[in-house]
Amino acid sequence: QKEIFMTIIAWDGKTLAADRRVCYNDEIFVTTKIFKNNLGIFGVAGEGVFCYEVLSWIKKNRVIKNWPKKLNKEDFAVILFITNKKEILFYADCPLCDKLEVPFVAIGSGAQYARAAMFLGKTAKEAVEVACMFDPYCGNGIDYLKVT
Repeated sequence: QKEIFMTIIAWDGKTLAADRRVCYNDEIFVTTKIFKNNLGIFGVAGEGVFCYEVLSWIKKNRVIKNWPKKLNKEDFAVILFITNKKEILFYADCPLCDKLEVPFVAIGSGAQYARAAMFLGKTAKEAVEVACMFDPYCGNGIDYLKVT
């Protein structure tokens, strides 16, 4: 069974962009899903608290034995980490990552819309706008960051 996480995060080779919508039961809230530090930029999707624990693990040391423990079986985290060298590292709920070699990537429930938009020449920010138009779990504004 495929996990569907309600978000859209897109990377076009220059910019990481994400929507701001979070859904809890029948309520909609706004949050930040992309972050920057001295290692690069990060997009997070999944269960909020566990995502931030995994993000902290990535920023600290990435030692496999220190991978955060799940408090609930429903906890999951998907992290798109763009290094300062523009390497695309993809963590999908475990301490091992895939290094993606693609010109652009998108994750989340709106990913298919965003990938199609970037394939047609749109920027990551524009691709997130497209996904927000068609995916009901995406929206509430857009944040974006560039690797410097």
